[in-house]
Amino acid sequence: MRVGRMILLCVLALLYANAADARSLRDEQQCLALAIYWEARGEGRRGMVAVGWTILNRSRSEHFPATPCAVVYQGSERSPCQFSWWCDGKSDRPRNR
Repeated sequence: MRVGRMILLCVLALLYANAADARSLRDEQQCLALAIYWEARGEGRRGMVAVGWTILNRSRSEHFPATPCAVVYQGSERSPCQFSWWCDGKSDRPRNR
């Protein structure tokens, strides 16, 4: 994932996060970045933006948890969960290409 795109999406997370302090904001950015990486790393810019907006929109909806992290980690660490990378039992650490 290109750094510029990641920065843009992290800025969007800053604008929409409901976090009270800098640590929480960093955590929210990390959750959003990991979800974008794992869900759309091979999809190109549009796919990455779509995943990011989906998470942010859900966090603004009364039908989903209120923060990006809570949206990403909704469900359990095993199926069913909202995002497949979170409950697949594999490492969540990004790999370099």
